[in-house]
Amino acid sequence: MEEQDWDNFKTMRRLAKQKIKKAHNDYLKEILDEALENPKKFWQYIKSKKQTASGVAPLAQHNSLVVDAQGKAEILSRQYDSVFTDEDMVNVPDLGDSPYPDMPEVEVTLLGVQKLLQGINPAKACGPDQIPCRILKDYAIEISPILQIIFNQSLATGQSVTKTIMPSKLT
Repeated sequence: MEEQDWDNFKTMRRLAKQKIKKAHNDYLKEILDEALENPKKFWQYIKSKKQTASGVAPLAQHNSLVVDAQGKAEILSRQYDSVFTDEDMVNVPDLGDSPYPDMPEVEVTLLGVQKLLQGINPAKACGPDQIPCRILKDYAIEISPILQIIFNQSLATGQSVTKTIMPSKLT
């Protein structure tokens, strides 16, 4: 009787392994089939299989380590800003007339802003302004006019939007 029990156990174990493998392969096929429509699920699976930690390593600042995400973002932002120089716009050399036609003025339209906002993937992470993508998408019509003004003013003045318009807790 013991030999028969052992054979039954081995048969059941083999069947269980086969079913687990089939279920896993079916799951992977589902993830891959949906990867274009739902990349978040795909990347969650990839991340679960990685052996290394992700994210930015702790950064040194003034002989101490900064480990929080906001602090690391500020350090990296300052480093990024430091590699650019303010050009002397008074003594710009004259290169003569351009052989190319002038580019027409760029204007950000209300419908363009709305279309971009409505196309946002709500499953994505927030930007540095910490506004959830779901809010931007759901209220695209309401917030498009002010964003249109901000973007057109930025184009007209040549100044980009800075962190000063971000919520005070992040500045």
